[in-house]
Amino acid sequence: MPNYLRDLWLGNVCESERMPTSPEYRRLCEQAEALREQLSQGLPDGQNALFDQYTDAMYDLGATYAEDAFVRGVAVGLRLIAEAFHP
Repeated sequence: MPNYLRDLWLGNVCESERMPTSPEYRRLCEQAEALREQLSQGLPDGQNALFDQYTDAMYDLGATYAEDAFVRGVAVGLRLIAEAFHP
């Protein structure tokens, strides 16, 4: 059975992937990148690779959490719709 919620999340349902474009999102991205750069420059030699691995793992963790939250949120919405049409 196809998993349409996961396909929707992964962008396989729509023609293009859209990232948030709000000023707040852009500001937070710029802030995170500036802080990452500062921290990276202050690390002793040899620690940058470990720091990169850590940030990659945290990105993957956040992406996995966001995907799960999206799927669960849509599922709750669908349950509410189903209940509204079948009391």
